[in-house]
Amino acid sequence: MLETRSLRNHYFPIAATLLVTPALICVAIHFSDESLKESLTLFFSSPSLLAMYTTNFVHKNDTHLLNNMLLYLIAGGLSILLYRKMALESVFMISFVATITLIPYVCSLGSLYLLPNLNSSIGFSGVTYAVYGILLSGISMWMVFEKRDEVYSSMFISFFVVYNYLALTFQRAPYPWAGYLSIVLPVIPFTILAQKYKKDKAKLKKIILSFLLISLAFTVVLDGISPYILMDGVNAVAHYLGLLFGVTIPHIVLDRIDARVFYQNQLCTSASEQMG
Repeated sequence: MLETRSLRNHYFPIAATLLVTPALICVAIHFSDESLKESLTLFFSSPSLLAMYTTNFVHKNDTHLLNNMLLYLIAGGLSILLYRKMALESVFMISFVATITLIPYVCSLGSLYLLPNLNSSIGFSGVTYAVYGILLSGISMWMVFEKRDEVYSSMFISFFVVYNYLALTFQRAPYPWAGYLSIVLPVIPFTILAQKYKKDKAKLKKIILSFLLISLAFTVVLDGISPYILMDGVNAVAHYLGLLFGVTIPHIVLDRIDARVFYQNQLCTSASEQMG
């Protein structure tokens, strides 16, 4: 059992507060004065550490805000329920806090260096898709824990990372590198999953083969559509970096917790043997 009784008893109010507070901040900023929104926006000509964070809470219009908030709250709410069902409350809490703390900077840095043609970048999309990634990661964990199906769990993660990239960015702009990036980056969460089952050589071969087949299929597709990956005004880099972070961080957190629990159990066993 990875969770303390205290955390389980107070999980829902704490998790709900963590989830809703950023959404309320986004809404408050959206309906504030234009001068305030401009002061919080990251302009690439004069970046600052504060603006790199706050620009993620600024939205262009009502539709932009509504789209981000709907996906964010739905994915976050489902994640809260799913991680509770698996008794992995701390995995969600740590992953979410890491997301809301780091992803704004990650997306802003990615935009600054990978999309220098843009004048500015605003929106909660990076955080939204990171939370969506946390949900996808939770589903893959559920497939492993409940269904004992590590191969399909790995395929699920790699497929959805690539699929969501295409679905979000199948639009116009001359950035051929972006399409091929979507094949390389899913290796990270995929490798974390494969690492868990490295002792089972037969299963590991199936996991690797499934990823290679998915990569090959999408490489063929991306080769034809790569000139149309990005559209002016849509920060696909923030979308993808958020999604990648979201599907990766919960597995890293789970690995750390598993290692800590194992170490504590070893200490208890050793102490019991010495007393005996």
